[in-house]
Amino acid sequence: MMSIDSALSIQLPYEIFSTYHRFDNYYIDDMRCGDLYDWDFQSRGLKDIFARVDPFRCLQFNMATTFNTHYPDFGHQQVQGKPISRRQCADIMFDEMKELSMQFANGQYASLIGELIDHFHYGKGQPWSGELLNRASHL
Repeated sequence: MMSIDSALSIQLPYEIFSTYHRFDNYYIDDMRCGDLYDWDFQSRGLKDIFARVDPFRCLQFNMATTFNTHYPDFGHQQVQGKPISRRQCADIMFDEMKELSMQFANGQYASLIGELIDHFHYGKGQPWSGELLNRASHL
């Protein structure tokens, strides 16, 4: 079992995902979009995956009044929120992912993760390239 001290002392940069497939192969499973369903996450215990929205119910939480209901003293209550569209929910999830990823971005390639997330969000499946990405991929 990993201790909290060793978990907090990860040396950055740290690779969290790497494909063994070649670049720009759009027919492989880790290059597809929309191939995961709610059940795929929930069956793995991933039910509370975003702080600002519930992507399974398309609800936006009021961050000023929402609190973490998973503490034992409160029991597990289902947090309520304002209904939003799937597009609004996706926009908020991408914003949150971009914001949280910046905690792990450092050095000369720090902006790369934000650019990548923006491309996932707005790129419509098109190839992505750029000078910074090219430099980073040839390390």
